[in-house]
Amino acid sequence: MAVAQHYGPARVLAMGLRVPYFGLPLSTELGLPDGQLRFPTTDELRGNSLEVQRWRYAMTDMFGLPHEPGTVALDYPEAVQTLMAANAEPAAKTHAALIRDYPDTAQAMANNSISVDASMYMMARDVALDLPGLDPRNIEHSGNTVVVWYAADDEDCPPSHGEWLAKHFRAKTRIFDGYGHLGGGLIDHPLFLEALTTR
Repeated sequence: MAVAQHYGPARVLAMGLRVPYFGLPLSTELGLPDGQLRFPTTDELRGNSLEVQRWRYAMTDMFGLPHEPGTVALDYPEAVQTLMAANAEPAAKTHAALIRDYPDTAQAMANNSISVDASMYMMARDVALDLPGLDPRNIEHSGNTVVVWYAADDEDCPPSHGEWLAKHFRAKTRIFDGYGHLGGGLIDHPLFLEALTTR
């Protein structure tokens, strides 16, 4: 959405959104749940405080990656502990369903090569959640194709955001159920690209 808003209709022919999510200020304005953890900001990540190190340790575990040599075990941040406790049972069920029904997708996820630090910067609060000025109501594009896929049982990005965007853009929509956030974000990606490039 940020790319589409920045470059506008002169360069944006279509827009594809998977498990899309509004920044927190806009969520509040539209009366939608923010639903997301308050990730550290870019400056906080650069400062590498103990709390950031806790986030890094927790995300390394969540991504199933090995810790760097010499890393000392740290407690997860309180926000992560709360989320994991609340979602432990549904997350286990949706992950098991993903492995059962989409083993290739699950394996591709396991082979993820994006580093934890890169992921943390991509999800930094000032970049992913509080980015000022980003508003889908200001987005224009020269084509007529918008694709919005999201999960009805998404435990990370509230499905109400995907629903709002699908209606707003009169998008080609697919709603997953039973596979959680990862299913909505990863299942049938070739079909997603096909929908995006088919008029």
